[in-house]
Amino acid sequence: MVDGDQTYTISYTYIMPDDRVEYSDFIYYSILGTEWDTEIENFSFHMTFEKALPQSAVEEFQVYSGPEGETKNVLNVTYEVNKKEISGEADHIEPHQAITLFTNLPQGYIEGAAEVSTRLA
Repeated sequence: MVDGDQTYTISYTYIMPDDRVEYSDFIYYSILGTEWDTEIENFSFHMTFEKALPQSAVEEFQVYSGPEGETKNVLNVTYEVNKKEISGEADHIEPHQAITLFTNLPQGYIEGAAEVSTRLA
């Protein structure tokens, strides 16, 4: 059993898989999954793209947050995105809440963009 406030830093490199969609590429990635069964006081993230995003993908970037399947930013995640990275944070996340990143990309974007590094704190 863990008691009291805890701080966890999780860092990893994610290799973008083939999305198996012939007409476009996209990022649809749960940066925080629903498996956490505890309240999260503060969650921050930073994702760096190996290959610059097109401006249209930056402008259309969406953050979905809340219960599984949510298509709005219910947790009021604040974020900044540009062609090379996205950073954001949220406070007071209840157990089993998720944060998912989404944007459409032109077909072929994923090819040659093998890695996305992510740091969570």
